[in-house]
Amino acid sequence: MQWQATLSVFEDSVTQGIRIERPIKPIWSKPTLIRLGSDGTGTVVIYQCTDYRGLLVTQNGRELRGTKPDHRITPFTVHMAKPEDGDWMVARTQLKDAVSCDA
Repeated sequence: MQWQATLSVFEDSVTQGIRIERPIKPIWSKPTLIRLGSDGTGTVVIYQCTDYRGLLVTQNGRELRGTKPDHRITPFTVHMAKPEDGDWMVARTQLKDAVSCDA
């Protein structure tokens, strides 16, 4: 599952001293897909316009360059899933940096 790979990347980042000092800021969000099953499972996709201008990522206290997309205000999708025996979780995220979104 995608979240397991994400957890592995997160663990590697912590080991390498990488920190998000100032996160991205959502400007607006809207659901683009909502699918709920009769068994309690579901899928939601959220399209979010995000502002990367304030993002600051460091490695061992020094700014890590190359962490911002080309467009500083850009679309981002969040795919969420709810398994039958669990809570909602982020299954995958995707940066859509081909064009800037309207702020």
